[in-house]
Amino acid sequence: MNNPSVSIVIPAYNAELFINDCVNSVINQSYRPIEIIVVNDGSTDSTSRITNELFEKISEPDIEKKLIFLKENNGAANALNIGFSCATGDYICWLSADDMFIRNDKLSLQVVN
Repeated sequence: MNNPSVSIVIPAYNAELFINDCVNSVINQSYRPIEIIVVNDGSTDSTSRITNELFEKISEPDIEKKLIFLKENNGAANALNIGFSCATGDYICWLSADDMFIRNDKLSLQVVN
C-alpha cells in the first residue's frame, strides 16, 4: 500500500537566513512521499540560490521539489495561494520560511492520525 503524498508549501520573502533550516527540517521528515514547494515571493536576497542549492542535493525519488519565483512581493497569502494551486499531494501543509519542523515524525503523526 502506498502512503498518501504530502505537499509542504513554504512562502519565502528575503528568507536567506532561515530557508536552509526550514527546508532541511522538511527533508529530515521520516514520512514519504513528500513534495516541497518553495514560493519565493519577490525576494531580493539569496533565497532562490540557497533553495536551488538545497534542491540539487536531494536525490531521493520520494521527494519532489518545486521552486516558484514571483517577480514582486505580494504577501504571504498570495504566495500560499500560488503554492497551494501548484501542489499535487493528497494532503497540503504550510510552513513559514522562518520556521521549521521540530519533530522528524511530524508528518507521519498527522497523516496517520
